[in-house]
Amino acid sequence: MSGFRDQVFYDSSRDNGFFSPITATANFCEEDYAISYYIGEFISTLSNVAYIYFAIYPPKLSLQSKPYGKTSNSRMIWDVHTASLMSIGITSAIFHASLRSFPQFLDESSMYFLVAGFSFDLLTTSYRTIAGKPAITKHHRTLAATVILLAICTTSVITLVTGDLIIHTFVFATGILICGIKMSGLIRKHDKSTRSKLYWHLFTADMALNLGLGLWIIDCTPAYCAMLRNFRGQLIDTFPAPLGLLLGFVTELHGWWHFFTARAAAEFISLIRYLTTTVPDELDRKESKVNGTVNGKVNGKAT
Repeated sequence: MSGFRDQVFYDSSRDNGFFSPITATANFCEEDYAISYYIGEFISTLSNVAYIYFAIYPPKLSLQSKPYGKTSNSRMIWDVHTASLMSIGITSAIFHASLRSFPQFLDESSMYFLVAGFSFDLLTTSYRTIAGKPAITKHHRTLAATVILLAICTTSVITLVTGDLIIHTFVFATGILICGIKMSGLIRKHDKSTRSKLYWHLFTADMALNLGLGLWIIDCTPAYCAMLRNFRGQLIDTFPAPLGLLLGFVTELHGWWHFFTARAAAEFISLIRYLTTTVPDELDRKESKVNGTVNGKVNGKAT
């Protein structure tokens, strides 16, 4: 770690690791190959375990006897949300370890597929019926799936060709915003007690996401990065080696971005599973429920 504070933001002098040269268009404040010859960004790589953990153990909603993701025999639910969140953890770890452009593309694409899964489930959910049948038909679901798939594939190709992080950030943020608006609309259909609990979980997820985003912005800003690196160097110089290094790890803000976004995504997953499989008690069953179905689903399974 010698010369820690002498490094500059996005310094190329450390591009001498196992996966060099660096070809990714996104780089972060953590010094490249500072800890291991085989791992480009050490903490940013290891912190991806948060995505895998929360995919397996999603948070429990306060109105549930057990969290979605746990069945009667305590096994996780394997669905598109679980797979997408786990894929983010895997592809992001490969990207941060290698700092290569193709793993970066896989990382960004896995984020799109997570939002795509959210969008599909939410946009094809309605508690209404028309002429005694679910308002959302198989045709609607097919159309939604086609539009969403085309959108994420097009965006993935554009970001792969241009390497523009702004496009990726805008598309991902827009998808999350649309999902948040739809979730809020579905929550309003529930009774007051249930509604307040669901809104609290939505608020918790939003705060975790915004906190992670704030740390991500700080980490990506050259001026703040220089301050972080200087402070990190002081910690390492001041405290004994193991403690100083551990304290330095705490200041790697991109790792915290991984933790908070993983927590937020898992909260969204629990909310979406509840909202898309549970009919509000206040609605007239003749209008909101047909033979025990919600959008053609019985207990969350397609009919």
